[in-house]
Amino acid sequence: VLDDSERELCRKLVEKHIRADYPSYKGPVEMPERPQGLERVTVDLDGTPTEMLQIGTARFPVRKPTGNPELDEQVPDLSKLGEPVGEQFEFLESVLLAIELNQPVAIVGATGTGKTMQLMRLAAEIGAPFLEQAFHADMTEGHLFGTEVITEDGRVEFKYSPLDVAAIEGAWYNGDELLTLPNQPRESLNPVNEGSEIQIPSRPRRVLKKKTDDVDNRWHEDFRIIYTTNGDDIREDGFSDPEASRLRRVGLRQLRAYKDLLTIG
Repeated sequence: VLDDSERELCRKLVEKHIRADYPSYKGPVEMPERPQGLERVTVDLDGTPTEMLQIGTARFPVRKPTGNPELDEQVPDLSKLGEPVGEQFEFLESVLLAIELNQPVAIVGATGTGKTMQLMRLAAEIGAPFLEQAFHADMTEGHLFGTEVITEDGRVEFKYSPLDVAAIEGAWYNGDELLTLPNQPRESLNPVNEGSEIQIPSRPRRVLKKKTDDVDNRWHEDFRIIYTTNGDDIREDGFSDPEASRLRRVGLRQLRAYKDLLTIG
């Protein structure tokens, strides 16, 4: 995600190499156009007109209410969320590309850059339920995948985790502060991130798979995985090799262009 001066520097570097490697090419070397906003478009999908949210080159179908009141209540309220500005449109385009391609995404940015707010805005525009879970250093696999609890009347029952619910019902799951997780729970997310399975330790054990003929134990097609974490440099943020190979990582920094700050003002 680059401001105007950085984009121009990038363009000059690309042009330098293109001119050197392809001397016969005499045409212009230009950066892709910046996304200017969020728009609704209607696209013909298999003969059915479908309303979609489009940001730059990325687009995704707008979801109708599920009919489940508890789940629909988890769709963020658009009226309570700030509008994106400047570079944030490119950030949202990159995240929406991951959503469109069904890639798990990790967002790296310092506190206050608007990571969660922009994600919630994206979910609100699409109509996706948004389930957030705060990670911390004392979490166990039970927090991530569900565990047995004792109810007020003394019964023992299994409590599904936000990740379980999102996979079953088709919500967006936001795990906040991924890098604070202890090693064992964090490693247990690798099969989830690679699109393999989610092992729910209920009795009997339930295994949700992204691809299976068993419709009762198949991930919902609208289920998406998004992690957020603080970090000063996306190249030195502490992701393990398995995480780095499975997660689409997107950086978000503080707005600093004068025109963007003026827009906010």
